[in-house]
Amino acid sequence: KDEAIAKFTDLFGEGLVKDLQHTEWKKRLDAMDIVMAKAQDGSLDSSASVIVQGLAHIPSYGNSNIQVSVRAFEVVRVLASQAPSFSKRDAGVFILGIWDKMADMKRRTAIHEALTAISEAVGPSFVATLMHTRCSPGDKEQAKPMSEM
Repeated sequence: KDEAIAKFTDLFGEGLVKDLQHTEWKKRLDAMDIVMAKAQDGSLDSSASVIVQGLAHIPSYGNSNIQVSVRAFEVVRVLASQAPSFSKRDAGVFILGIWDKMADMKRRTAIHEALTAISEAVGPSFVATLMHTRCSPGDKEQAKPMSEM
């Protein structure tokens, strides 16, 4: 976790990281807009792993503010569709990070779009296997019913 945050800070600067951790959601959203703009312009394609893993901790995929978390999902979607360095490890970090939010009606569309882009980047069989493993009865957490996803 600390290494991911340190690399993310090196990439974006301490000011942006502080804004992503700010208690005021509008500051977090503005900071996410900056991350999104850099992801869209393609200048960070080689840093996809740093971004995906950094966003898992700052502000985290489980952020309580819907707009901030949706923007993070959109960043991952852009990276998965554009960055050649997007890996299965990045896909795993994202899927495990959003697991509890998958059935949330307000976040569902952004999550599904990100999962589609991830499936195209790393292969649908990897995504399906990871999700199936997460849903397996041996999992300690209660899995959400498929009807809610």
